[in-house]
Amino acid sequence: METRRDFLKTAAVLPILGALPHSTTLPGPTCSDKREPIPGMIYAGKPISYWLAQLDRMEYEPEYEDVESLSVFASFGSAAVPHLIEAMGSHHPSLAAVQLQWMASPRTVQLLTDALEHRNWPVRAGAIRALSGIARRRDGEAWVTEALREALPLIARAKWDDNPHIAVPAETFVYKFGPAIEPRCPLPFRYLESEDPCKRELAVRWLRDFPLRAGEVVPLLEAKLEDREASVRWAAAETLSSFDSDHPGIVPVFLDGVLRGRFTYLGGFHAVDRIVLKILPDLQEALRSEEPKTRVAVANAFGWSESEAVLPMILRMLSDPSPEVRREAVLSLRSFDGRDIVPCLITALQDEDRKVRQHARRSLRGRPTPTDEMLPALAKLAESASPDARVAAMLAIDDLGREAATALPTLRRNLCHSDSRVRMAAAIVVGRLACYRDGADPSAAREGSSRYEVIEEDIDALVQLGSDLDTVARRLANNLSSDRLHLESVRLLELLDVRARPALHHLIRLLKSPDLNPCVRYGVQRCLAGIGRDAIQPLLDLLADDAAYVRTRAIRTLGLMTTQARLVVPPLLKIVEMGTPPERVLAIEALGNIGPAATPAVPLLSQSLRDQDLAVRVAAIDALGAMQEEAEPAAENLAAVLDDRSLSDHVKHKAIRALVEVGQAGRCRLARRLEHLDGEMRACAAEALARSRLTDQPKASHFRVRPTKRLKDRREVALRFKVGLKGFAGV
Repeated sequence: METRRDFLKTAAVLPILGALPHSTTLPGPTCSDKREPIPGMIYAGKPISYWLAQLDRMEYEPEYEDVESLSVFASFGSAAVPHLIEAMGSHHPSLAAVQLQWMASPRTVQLLTDALEHRNWPVRAGAIRALSGIARRRDGEAWVTEALREALPLIARAKWDDNPHIAVPAETFVYKFGPAIEPRCPLPFRYLESEDPCKRELAVRWLRDFPLRAGEVVPLLEAKLEDREASVRWAAAETLSSFDSDHPGIVPVFLDGVLRGRFTYLGGFHAVDRIVLKILPDLQEALRSEEPKTRVAVANAFGWSESEAVLPMILRMLSDPSPEVRREAVLSLRSFDGRDIVPCLITALQDEDRKVRQHARRSLRGRPTPTDEMLPALAKLAESASPDARVAAMLAIDDLGREAATALPTLRRNLCHSDSRVRMAAAIVVGRLACYRDGADPSAAREGSSRYEVIEEDIDALVQLGSDLDTVARRLANNLSSDRLHLESVRLLELLDVRARPALHHLIRLLKSPDLNPCVRYGVQRCLAGIGRDAIQPLLDLLADDAAYVRTRAIRTLGLMTTQARLVVPPLLKIVEMGTPPERVLAIEALGNIGPAATPAVPLLSQSLRDQDLAVRVAAIDALGAMQEEAEPAAENLAAVLDDRSLSDHVKHKAIRALVEVGQAGRCRLARRLEHLDGEMRACAAEALARSRLTDQPKASHFRVRPTKRLKDRREVALRFKVGLKGFAGV
């Protein structure tokens, strides 16, 4: 077989074990993860054996319930890999396998390859799952391909195992990743002709990732365009668009899938705009259909196309008699940036359908249109429209943030409106915008979690409790005594911010409850942070509580009070110095959440970078990065983290990000160390420096990377940004 085509003709009948080499040489390590941590390294005061035991039991001691544990094993580095491999033979093997996926390195792959011959079958099955995850997550990186080449023959042999828990994932691995790892590996012909349509669809999608020329794979895909199963035809059309986006066979499959409403996600197609333009006459004809689902499907296709040619049709669909069609049209407008769209979205805030109004508000959020152009129209709507439109307009004004404070007079007039929902919405928005006027940020108390989004259902729920906010707060506080109403009451109290003060006593009592639901606990903590100054002393009193879980909850809550840094930073610093290991970690995380306002903590955090506790080091690195330029005095100690051979790549990645964030001093120290870092860290550092240079450019905000484009490795990222490192002093 001299050519690839000759090989393809016969590959399906070759025994895979005879076609693959049985031994290859692994490349030398490309990252520092092979270096073992120093003896006695602990995480939040506990050795690795403790965390492995928790991995099996899936529960923590109360003192550790708030400690972030997802990065425990990555922080330990390669020393944790053998233990995790053995843990895959326990009751929860998938948890250990997932951890191993995130700890990918040549050393990890080598140990997992050895585990393919382990005496326990759960370990062998877990090793295949972990290797599959590494191949998927680190796709395109050269060292991964080389490292997996040694494991491939063993996985191929496992295809014939009697245990389906081993044979099925092994077969999937060989057919999905094999041809990309070893050119002589057979393509998934067996799956392509399977009686199971799911397997045929998988095989068709896998062809996209194989190193094949278009002439080799297009005939296979053309045959699948005629498959009896619609999902297989759709997958074939998607994959074919990656090789030949103008292939005529794509159009009928695309049109049929769209108009029948079988497939709504069109992001898998390349050049969707060109495909939509080819079938535009058919889509226009479909708009005359009396079936709303058909018109919804057309609106969805128009939105995915992002073509200016279809914009007039989307705008006409905003007046469609079906609310489902109007909702989809509003959602489709998110893909367009023109200023002429904003008036249409503001008009949609007056729609009689609640979901249309909510989608219009979300589409308005984050628009590049200046606030001074949007605010007058929204204020006019809040002044003279129907009650429903007034509520929607006021909530849209709230989304504009600090710059919308000029609308306060209009909003205050709505406090006297006859409709209770209008009064409630006005009270909530006025309360937030008044804080802006006083120099505070009402949303800052919720840093570390997404800002709670107020929707009209929330306003209706509050109205049912009473039109006066103080009355609402008292009634919600009474509801906190009922377990059934905990979550809903806390969720509504979050809307009130400082006005939730009447519920303070009940919230503190709830925070001390030992069996509190985590969702309710986080809501209670955000409520207390929103109350602000009045909640500080009760929380400080909780720091002396006998129960460790109460103290850790109080620490995390104090860290959410970003606008009260002057009062909460001193007690947090005291905890960093004298608290238990979990309390120290949470106190450092709280200081990082407060950010630049916690500047007095920088010297202590800089000292914590040398702590023997890994969790303390990791938390200190993140906290210093969050303090940005205020943490420049700690830049040298941050850079020293990169020189510590005992630390894992996970910790060093965090140090690189922190150095970039702390300003020019950190970036200069990082640039000076580039030539001393290994390949993996050097690529990571180069990417971070390139991104930082990009954000310093005047036109950086206009640079866009489509989310559907996968960036294969860090080198490609650096090339895409096209930013050199010459501007850094000392390079």
